[in-house]
Amino acid sequence: MLLRDIQNYQGTFVVQCAIRLSPHLFQRPGEIRQMLWADIDWTAKEWRYLVTKKNIDHIVPLSKQAVAILDTIKPLTGNGAYVFPSSRGDGRPMSDGTIRTALKSLGYDSDSMSAHGFRTTASNLLN
Repeated sequence: MLLRDIQNYQGTFVVQCAIRLSPHLFQRPGEIRQMLWADIDWTAKEWRYLVTKKNIDHIVPLSKQAVAILDTIKPLTGNGAYVFPSSRGDGRPMSDGTIRTALKSLGYDSDSMSAHGFRTTASNLLN
């Protein structure tokens, strides 16, 4: 149900792509919203970045679905630094409350699903 709701989300295109990419990556929401185009290795299909909380390099494999989402947003935001820039056009990444607001608009309050919930679900299932 959640993934179907996300697929049907009618917000801005940038937010649509960010919320659709989240269940594919299982990364912290802050790291997804601050994703840099320069950190994407298209040949290896990997996202390579510095984990801000632990100050270590991290490599995230990109599935075909994740690459497809990135391909769809690249014509819109690919000339800037951030994959998911702020809608204000001020050179910053998307706001930290944007995904939370999108989930809320889909009927998911913080008790049923959060932006960090994708990572938590993956961690619980994999551990």
